[in-house]
Amino acid sequence: MTDEFCLLETLLYEPHQGFYLLERHLARLLAAVVSMRSLGYLFTPTTADTVTAALEASVQGTEGGLRVRLLLDRQGQLHITHTPYTSLPTMSWKGLDTLVTEAPVWTVVLDSQGQCLEDPFVQHKTTHRSVYDKARHRMGCCWEENQAPSDVVLWNTQGQVTETSIANIAVGQRHGHGWVWMTPARECGK
Repeated sequence: MTDEFCLLETLLYEPHQGFYLLERHLARLLAAVVSMRSLGYLFTPTTADTVTAALEASVQGTEGGLRVRLLLDRQGQLHITHTPYTSLPTMSWKGLDTLVTEAPVWTVVLDSQGQCLEDPFVQHKTTHRSVYDKARHRMGCCWEENQAPSDVVLWNTQGQVTETSIANIAVGQRHGHGWVWMTPARECGK
């Protein structure tokens, strides 16, 4: 475990539509503060209004889609950075149905070890990344283009798929003319 870490959220921002799924990101962040405090990690509480105001101030005057990284440190300070994200916003706002037909294909591999459900750094998004870094190293993942695999799919000790080292898992099933999307249950790990 580590003493120094921040809670983390990565959000999509589009000037004409705002922050994608903002309420869900805020709920997850605030729930993580409560959970970490219950485990003995001292976090200064914050509010959804405080976080929202800081996020809105950080994108004031920007143009185009942004990938926004929000860090909340244990003293309650928010650290917000963003980078232009030109290709994803238009696809993401269309929804997963369209995204699956337009997005590039990534090669992934299933991790060889399950993750412990009780680990708070698996339960919550944080800057403490050793679980993910070890899984990537163990499975030989590489960020470079045309190198396989690009990412590792993580699973818990009960054999349930949870996430990848950098993304959420969404499984789609055709239903009529569209798709029904499912993600792993919160109880699985993330």
